[in-house]
Parts: sequence; C-alpha cells; structure tokens
Amino acid sequence: MNENNVFILSNNVQMPRLALGTWQVTDEQAYESVKYGIMNGYRHIDTASVYRNESGVGKAIRDSGIDRKELFITTKLSPKNHGFDAAINSFNNSLSLLQLEYIDLYLIHWPGASKTPIDSEKNAKLRFDTWKALCFLYKTKKCRSIGVSNFTIRHLEELIQTLENEKDFVIPMVNQIELHPALSQSDIFQWSENKGIKLMAYSPLGVGNLLTDPIICEIAKETETTPSKVLLKWGINKGWGVIVKSVNKNHFHFQ
Repeated sequence: MNENNVFILSNNVQMPRLALGTWQVTDEQAYESVKYGIMNGYRHIDTASVYRNESGVGKAIRDSGIDRKELFITTKLSPKNHGFDAAINSFNNSLSLLQLEYIDLYLIHWPGASKTPIDSEKNAKLRFDTWKALCFLYKTKKCRSIGVSNFTIRHLEELIQTLENEKDFVIPMVNQIELHPALSQSDIFQWSENKGIKLMAYSPLGVGNLLTDPIICEIAKETETTPSKVLLKWGINKGWGVIVKSVNKNHFHFQ
C-alpha cells in the first residue's frame, strides 16, 4: 500500500484511510456493493451489527477472490450489547455472520447502551466493562485492532483515566465520528493526535447542502472534478480517514 493511503495505527497495524461503508444498505445491496468495491480497489470495508448486513458483506468478501490478508474489515458492537459478556457474545455473532476468522477493527458503535441516558453512571460503567471486553478480544487475537465510535473527548478521558492501570488495557486505536467542513471538530482531532488515536470520518459529504454549497461547487469546477470528490479529498488532506458509501457503481471511483 502507498504510505499516503494508509494509517499506521498505534500497534503498527496498517489501516487503509479510504473505506467503503454499508450503512442503510440491505444484505443483498451490501453483497453487490462490497463485491464491486473490492474488485475496483477498495480494501477497507466498514459494516456494523446494527446495519444487519454482515452476512452479505462476508459473502462478498469470500466471492471477491481477493486474499483475506489484503482486506481490512471493520465492524461495530450494537448499543444493545454493552457489558463484558454481551460484547463478547456480540463479537462472536458478527464473526459468525461474516464467516471470518478474525476482524481487523472492532469498534464500540455508541458510547451508551440502548434506552439509557448517555451521561448516566450506568452508561459509564457499561463503557468501562465493554472496553475491557474489547481489550480481551484484542489480546486473544480475535481482532487486530480496537476502537470506538461517536466518543467525545470526555468519554475517552474517562475511559483512559479509569482503566489505564488495568491489566491488558490498551488505548483505543481509532475513533469513528462525523466529520466534514460543516463539522470539522478540530479539538478532538488535535487531542486524538496527541494520544495516537486515528479518526475515521463518517458522513464526509455532510448531511445538509454541502454538495450544492457554492464554494464547494466552485472548487469542483476549477479542479474539473465533482463536489463529492472535493469533500472526500478535503477530509483526507485534513489528516483523517473517510468512509464512502454507494450502491451506484458509477459513484465508486475516487482518486
């Protein structure tokens, strides 16, 4: 891999900075999208338990004919499965649905359990117990790297301060959060850089009108490209990875 196209995580694992996402994609669509994406150069595939398409993603991986070692697969723990035992069971279920022997990156999808106030003491304890489970999975080589998603600086600081003296504790290697020009979150980016945590951007095209923003469109016109590619390149240049998603084969090519 070109060094500019990968992150070197804190444990020296290489993670492609451009990932193909599968949010709001059915099992059948995930199969077609992921298989086509892999055949057209994507090596990082992002899914999650709550997406309910891990089976289709796994089948696409197998049918692509690409050596498993060349691929980087991310999946995530459902918010309803926080806690040590529940997290272990959920991981094993994802592994079974994907029909893989290991996961490259396993994330806590949300910093709280379903139907539990995000700032409650119960959620804080669940985060700690869940992270212990991920550390166990990492130490037992069920996954090559571990991280979180949607965690704030406060969530991360609490996690590190509470568990750093625990046996087998490791700092999260990745935090997957929403990032785009309308939500650049420079504070968490700098904090994460200092801790050796890499950021992956979901919704890099924004959730509003960024694709029709006059400035974005003008840049696209001047560089003879599309607004979506301008936004994706902006994220890469800012220093984080980006997750793209499409079920339209005409939208797969990003340089």
